[in-house]
Amino acid sequence: MENLDSSTKKRSFSEPAVGGKFKNVELIKLILMLKSGETLNRGRHVSKFEEKLSEVSGCKYAVSTTSCSSALFLVPKLLRLKKGDKVLVPANVFWTAVAPLLERGVVCVPYEVNRKDLNADFEGMRRKWKENQSVRAVYVQSFGGSPYEGPKFREFCDREGIFLVEDSAHGIGARIGNVPIQSYSHLACLSFSTLKNIVTLGEGGAIVTNTPEFGEEAKKLVESRALGTGHIIERDLIWRGTREEDRRAIFRPGDAFDWSWLSVEEIGLTLRLNAPAALMGCLQLDRLKTILRKRQNQR
Repeated sequence: MENLDSSTKKRSFSEPAVGGKFKNVELIKLILMLKSGETLNRGRHVSKFEEKLSEVSGCKYAVSTTSCSSALFLVPKLLRLKKGDKVLVPANVFWTAVAPLLERGVVCVPYEVNRKDLNADFEGMRRKWKENQSVRAVYVQSFGGSPYEGPKFREFCDREGIFLVEDSAHGIGARIGNVPIQSYSHLACLSFSTLKNIVTLGEGGAIVTNTPEFGEEAKKLVESRALGTGHIIERDLIWRGTREEDRRAIFRPGDAFDWSWLSVEEIGLTLRLNAPAALMGCLQLDRLKTILRKRQNQR
């Protein structure tokens, strides 16, 4: 058994022991936050981080998540993709982008990538679209943080009534001129894991959008809530005849008692980013330009 474990370890993949490096002032602020007794989920640090992400990405709505894979998991829910729907994906798409699609029975049609920078190739996408004009969405990837042809893709998708989704795992801070690359897509997913541009304590991600419906629904999905049709029940009806001291002793499972559901279209999971990670994300975003400059000089 020891020999088996040893051989398995040699074959298994592991990331190199490097990643985002934190400054002493960042570590001190993290320690102070942990000692303060503040909540470790939700709270002001998460809100502040999402505000900063909104500004950097050029998107009105930013919802932080546990990882970029979590954000990509939300995309087919937000788009209401169903079994048999077709989606165009770049040939080098990362598997966590297509796994939620395949799980639903969505047909993923690959298209060529640009050999120069390995980004989504516009002409390659358009050729595949001519063979599959019933597609619901087009996925693109800013490979290594290098901007894809955002204006071309967005203009085409708007004209044909197709959703544009960007896997922008490495793309935070990427721009075309003065325009953040994420603002060209209907939905963009960011990563803050240990080898990305900024780091939120090992793992972290976000989904950003300029579409109000997507922004509001994403907030619900990361809180384990449902999307569908229902109405709020008056609280007085719930607690009628219950003594005040008894009400405080009753466990409230989220907002389940406040809603009467007529239909449920999608169900979320607990995918929200924790407060310490959000704090580190804020501090990293404050020096994003310096981080990006250093990464460019290391190429």
